[in-house]
Amino acid sequence: MHAKKSSFRFSNPKLVKFNYQILDENSEKFDSFDQVETNTQIKRKVTEADDNAREATVYLTVKMGQDVDKKYPFNFDITMKADFTWDDSYNEEIVDNMLKINAPSLLFSYIRPIIAEMTGYGFKTLHLPFIDFSNSSN
Repeated sequence: MHAKKSSFRFSNPKLVKFNYQILDENSEKFDSFDQVETNTQIKRKVTEADDNAREATVYLTVKMGQDVDKKYPFNFDITMKADFTWDDSYNEEIVDNMLKINAPSLLFSYIRPIIAEMTGYGFKTLHLPFIDFSNSSN
């Protein structure tokens, strides 16, 4: 089977924000992640590039550990962004799904190894589970 290249393209994702803080009072007794709860936010801005192309910037923010009960030994707040372009051969529904589901999934794949790397210093490495963005309201 020969795969056809898509004209839906993205720029090199950029790390826009990364805040990571170890909460000392919990760090010594924490050794596993039974249930991971993250908060994700998607922002997108669609613009007209020219007569035959359109573009959008999509931001994905993932947060964990900002709750007051401090059930995790750290907190993080990370945002990645990328620019997406496509030609006018895509209908509006397909583009909406690509920007709502595929774009955040792609950005999340860049966030996951950053979190794994950072949490591995001093804790059991946190491997964020996959997220189903198909039910996202953004």
